[in-house]
Amino acid sequence: MRYVISTLALTALLFAAAPAPAADRDVTAAETASVAEALGGEGCALSEEVEIGGEGVFEADGVVCEDGNYDVELDADFNILSKVKVGPADAAD
Repeated sequence: MRYVISTLALTALLFAAAPAPAADRDVTAAETASVAEALGGEGCALSEEVEIGGEGVFEADGVVCEDGNYDVELDADFNILSKVKVGPADAAD
């Protein structure tokens, strides 16, 4: 009986520790505007749709800046978390 209870408890812990599923919603117009505003403050502009990742991170690919194209991630408060330069071929993806 202890073995069964231990196994059930371990299984429950494994499911509780599983990563959160990808966000299952579209980005709102207000969120897109806030992302665009944050990027504009950096001298950049959106060129594609904004998506939301599994942990509430906004993802903007192919962002156009004066010095090239970038894939940018922003947190829920629209602070830039990462800005990775992409080549022309990568920006079209």
